Amino acid sequence: MPKGALMTQSVESVLRDLADSVATGCLVVRDQEGDEAEVYLRDGELYAVSVPGRRVMLGVRLMSSGALTPEVLAEALEIQRTELQGWRLGELLVHLGYVELSVVEEFVVEHLKDALADLIGWPVAAWKFRKNKKTRQDVAPPTSVRALFDDLRHRATTWETILGATGGPSVVPTLAAASPSDDVALGPNEWALLCKIDGARDVTALAEECGFTLFEAGQVVMRLLEAGLVSVPERVELVLPLLAAEVEAVTVEQDTAPVWVEDPEAVEHEAREIVALEAVEAAEREAAERDAAAIGQQEAAVAELSAAEESTRRRVAGESKRLREAELLHQELEALAAKEAAARAVRAEARRLVREQ
Repeated sequence: MPKGALMTQSVESVLRDLADSVATGCLVVRDQEGDEAEVYLRDGELYAVSVPGRRVMLGVRLMSSGALTPEVLAEALEIQRTELQGWRLGELLVHLGYVELSVVEEFVVEHLKDALADLIGWPVAAWKFRKNKKTRQDVAPPTSVRALFDDLRHRATTWETILGATGGPSVVPTLAAASPSDDVALGPNEWALLCKIDGARDVTALAEECGFTLFEAGQVVMRLLEAGLVSVPERVELVLPLLAAEVEAVTVEQDTAPVWVEDPEAVEHEAREIVALEAVEAAEREAAERDAAAIGQQEAAVAELSAAEESTRRRVAGESKRLREAELLHQELEALAAKEAAARAVRAEARRLVREQ
């Protein structure tokens, strides 16, 4: 992340131009050693950044914060390997219902900003823009390029504060000897990093253990310092003039970066990649439509079955009512017959008595 604080105009100006032209495609940036980074835009908004080097892992991040167990993560990775190949882990975890969307979205946005911050600190040798080249989007929505760079400027200022307070990524924090205040409130990130402080690992290693970016780890260490829970060794102040000279050197190199010419074979290969990706997206849309149609048919069948059950219930209720009415009529007839028999017996007894008299 230290290089992420070095804002250079070249990459930013190119991305701003692409945003103003509502471009869709991939900006490929090459450094002086031949490494390439990719920035994906859709309709002028940025939705994915890929930069070589250390990248934080979503699974590690979720496990360290207690949002995911190792067993669930292993199951999700197996599904990603076998059934849902090509899916990003974040969208897969949300799709399977293992993690809330907001949790993964927060990670993806932070990852995107961290990668872009690294990119604008690159010594750029050349760049090119590949129209309509796509990559699978993660759960975070496309973001305004202007808003991203405004946020990165704020992060650069915050990073200087973090360096001043903690000493930087190479500092080894230790648990404080003094007892902290009873009213100190710690969030999941603070607990995750605090539990891994052993007096041997520096901030970079702790960030990797927790699945944090260096910027996030620096923020957490600074909060733990303010809470009196950790301490850092005395350090020599940063030499700011040297840092400013480095920024100026990087800016000069990037301002003169040429645009390299496309190789026809590479263009054809990219075109095939675009066609293949569009075919995958079309297949996924068709599968989603089939699933929606199947769900509609199931709902219609359930509704039809419910209607049939209601009709049967009403018919049974009607027959039960008629049976009750017939039973009541039968009971009334039996009572009437009993009364008639009793009357006949009384009359017969009366005739007998008359004859005897």
